[in-house]
Amino acid sequence: MAKQGVVRIHNKNYKTVALRVSEFRADYPIASGWSVITEIIALDEECAVVKASIINPDGVVVATGHGEEFRKASNINKTSALENGETSAVGRALAAAGLGGEEYASADEVTNAIKTQETMEKNPETAPKKADKSETPPPEIPDDIMDIVVENCKIASKIHGREEYNTWHRRTLANFFDGASSLDDLDAEQLSEFAEYQKVKTSVKGE
Repeated sequence: MAKQGVVRIHNKNYKTVALRVSEFRADYPIASGWSVITEIIALDEECAVVKASIINPDGVVVATGHGEEFRKASNINKTSALENGETSAVGRALAAAGLGGEEYASADEVTNAIKTQETMEKNPETAPKKADKSETPPPEIPDDIMDIVVENCKIASKIHGREEYNTWHRRTLANFFDGASSLDDLDAEQLSEFAEYQKVKTSVKGE
């Protein structure tokens, strides 16, 4: 039988965020000066991105974690995407601080991911739809906008690593631009908007 606060999923043991917080406070009570601070990185009608930081008594950030939740991913996220994103961020920050156990992801995070996948499979209409490709050639994209996007891509890739950035890149296109699969699917206005999303990504340091 798994320990209380440890959930076995696909033959792997995952700690809940509640257990990680409990273990953290057992070693570092509030009176000791250690803290867990969260901040909202992005919040709109589509998604919530939260950053959590573990800070020592000297005010030094010793670990960080980020959580991202899309409102259309599940019924719970329709009203609680911010809360779920914060939970994931805290769990990952504590894992970065050494309280992850056998797995870096928390039981909460993995469970939510499974539920989201099941929701998408049962309700295909909730999954991102492919953008309609018009037979009319798209308007030419100004070079300055494309230069900004390319430069942001280089900066974000350097901060987070190419693989993580590419995953973020594809997911952002699919979720915020009607299922677009590449930058070629975007017009000048959408490309400028995408560049703004990139600014948020480049402002978040890698864990």
